[in-house]
Amino acid sequence: MHRPRQTLGYPSVLGRVNAGRWLLMWVATMVACFIAIGTSGGKNTDAMQESLLGCRGKRVLGCGGGSNLPLGKTLKKLWDEQAVDPLGELAVARGTFDIAFNPSRGKKRRTTIWNTQQSMQTPFNSSLFNFHKIPAYEVLFYFSPVPWHGCSCTPVENLDPAHFVMTNKFPLSRYSGILAPYVRENRSQHLTSDALEVGMRFAASLLPLGRDFRVGFNSLAAGASVNHLHFQFWSYHGPREGGVLPVEEAEKVLLAAHKYHPDLRIYSLKKFQVPGFAIRNISFYIDIVSDLLSRVIAYLYAREQPYNLLFASNQVFIMPRQPTSQTSLIRGVLPPGFPEIFGEVIATDTSLRDLSGSELSEHYEKYIKAPEGVLQGAESILVEGDMWERTG
Repeated sequence: MHRPRQTLGYPSVLGRVNAGRWLLMWVATMVACFIAIGTSGGKNTDAMQESLLGCRGKRVLGCGGGSNLPLGKTLKKLWDEQAVDPLGELAVARGTFDIAFNPSRGKKRRTTIWNTQQSMQTPFNSSLFNFHKIPAYEVLFYFSPVPWHGCSCTPVENLDPAHFVMTNKFPLSRYSGILAPYVRENRSQHLTSDALEVGMRFAASLLPLGRDFRVGFNSLAAGASVNHLHFQFWSYHGPREGGVLPVEEAEKVLLAAHKYHPDLRIYSLKKFQVPGFAIRNISFYIDIVSDLLSRVIAYLYAREQPYNLLFASNQVFIMPRQPTSQTSLIRGVLPPGFPEIFGEVIATDTSLRDLSGSELSEHYEKYIKAPEGVLQGAESILVEGDMWERTG
């Protein structure tokens, strides 16, 4: 079906979206939202009913964070309405890697960020592709990291700063999309503490869906193809026990536990193909973890050291790595971003389908693994201070 190609110039996403199409989306959304109403004594009923009419005027669909809200169900329904591209085949295990064949990823919008030796401090450039240029129908809703009641039609002025949640036109998997924090501020792909907290609260809001949902982040020179601040999320259930990514079952060595919250723990992943760190049980300590990660990220930025992040199953992984370049491309084709760094290699064409675990391990050791000195510096920052009790 032909869709009018509107873009996100304001207020186009608010008032000029095809009303009939959005009506179908709101009906699906309200199934989840009315569940919330039934448990809240009917709060926000007027706004919920208005949303059935398509969020008229300068009102948009807003969804709040919080582990007890129906955000995940809403996301699934809206994504199912929008998704059009084929998603490829289920992943197969090859040693400590999972290989997933997904040719639609090879049709990504053509960008050049990953293929150039740019500084990690490269500013936003409005002349390049950015999220203001996407069609309006790719936007699912606005996300609020502050817990509020479910999803409802909301005046746009109440959603400032704006955090867009969008479908991914070239999905990593089913329910693959983009979270663009502070999208109107035209921030570059430089992850600051406030944006990191938005990403963490979004990831925590998806936890009730089970461990299949994950949220990732590529810094510049680490697989980011768009220099407009964003996370990506996707649903993954791989061939390993529990459907986990390889990094989730990798051997971990306990480094430290928080002095007052002993269930909040920091681990080293020295033996993983891309060594790095994990912090477990993060959902109740988002402020502590975002502050901790921000200090590590500041250390990496100061050294022009790229990195990838992953939020999965109430834990976060951070992996410093070598910059993406022509030599780091897997078989000269695939730029390794967060899925590949954490073990899911997305084969975008048939030349990658026969990749072996040994070939990948050799490539990662030579072209992706970060220098030992960088890892030691990051570890020192993670466990410094009197709030962490080291284990050795």
